[in-house]
Amino acid sequence: MASLTVPENDSVHNVQTNIKLCEALTGKKFDEEPPLEFYLTGEEENLSKQFYADHSIKDDELVIGFHPGCAIILKEDGNRKNLQSLVKN
Repeated sequence: MASLTVPENDSVHNVQTNIKLCEALTGKKFDEEPPLEFYLTGEEENLSKQFYADHSIKDDELVIGFHPGCAIILKEDGNRKNLQSLVKN
């Protein structure tokens, strides 16, 4: 599968690029783009509240999360940079 590529377009969301990849893999074009948002269930919201409580995180504290697919970022100069190389230990 390494021979199948889809050009990256930094002006669109990565999910949109992944949709293009799915189209290339299946040979089918999507008629519509699904919405790029999802909603949490009540159970999921309760789980997050419990996680905050278990880790003593206050409601007004800033919490930043990264999904596994965000290891590469586009810098202002247009070059790509591995996220891990920007994090100071």
